[in-house]
Amino acid sequence: MSNVTDYSAVLEKIILDAFLLTLLIYYIFIWRYIVSLTEIPAITVYRYLAILFPIIMYLPWLIVILYNYDTFIYGMQLFRYRIRMLSIVHKAFYAILSLFILFVIIIPLITPLIMIAIAFYLPYLIAVKLKSFVTRSFIVISIYIILFLTLLLGILLMLVPFYTIFLRDVLNHSLNVIEMYLSLIFGISICLGASAGVGSFIKLIYEGAREYDKSVNIPQKKINALEVILAMIFSATYIFRESFLAIASVLLMLSPIVTLIKRARGLGVSEKTVDFVSGLIFIVFALTSLLMSIEKYSMLINLVIESHIKLIAIIIASIMFLGIFIASVIDSSRKNYEFR
Repeated sequence: MSNVTDYSAVLEKIILDAFLLTLLIYYIFIWRYIVSLTEIPAITVYRYLAILFPIIMYLPWLIVILYNYDTFIYGMQLFRYRIRMLSIVHKAFYAILSLFILFVIIIPLITPLIMIAIAFYLPYLIAVKLKSFVTRSFIVISIYIILFLTLLLGILLMLVPFYTIFLRDVLNHSLNVIEMYLSLIFGISICLGASAGVGSFIKLIYEGAREYDKSVNIPQKKINALEVILAMIFSATYIFRESFLAIASVLLMLSPIVTLIKRARGLGVSEKTVDFVSGLIFIVFALTSLLMSIEKYSMLINLVIESHIKLIAIIIASIMFLGIFIASVIDSSRKNYEFR
């Protein structure tokens, strides 16, 4: 049985550490949106506290991730195992969309929730540590309740103004980012999907040939290299000639077509779930792009509706990718979990 622990964890550690660093840079970057706190006379006491804003926002993430560091690493290994059937460009397609949604929408929304959760989490960690030294359970419970109430009260009194302005200003900024870059991100993702579709089709040809001749080897590295080269060519072409997106959308349909052929012929049956869902997402993107490129259809909708449709498509793809990751991290907490 294949086991994910056969993989080296070096890559996962680099990615997780890079995420922590990126998150800190993110909070430092948006720190200027909290400057307006110092302009409110009623809460000028926060003037000096505002300097610590990046640390205040970043610390809960740091505590949660570092305390569960091994769980996250193991979960990332499981995640990599589960999406192993996707090519490097397929992964880039989902990674770019997921990072866009993560930093523009998800992190601003859940940061306050993470901070409130710390009010429960830190006292719990302290109580667990004290339990080994204190024999009477009611003492541990009492300490936990006192620490929790004290920490929660401090959070509510000191940080609620920060989070109020954080949510207001950062979400407004996020809407501006979506408005500015949504079409570009959507177009680039179509180009990545198109190159992945071409690679999938070429790989299918080799897999079909190997059904009749077992000596046929699939040049996976060359196919991956071709996908990367095509991704760069398609993306550059789209940036300079936006009408190319219609052609890229047609090529994007190769991925779901390949998936259907593989399912019909029983190729790669152990990988069918993620591959099939990925194929459906590619269909959504291709149809969305093709409809947008039809002049008669485009005249029926305004730019706001078009942006909403593109954003929904991106969110659907991100939910699939991030959903698998979250499920992998949850499953990684099972010590005897078997990979199938």
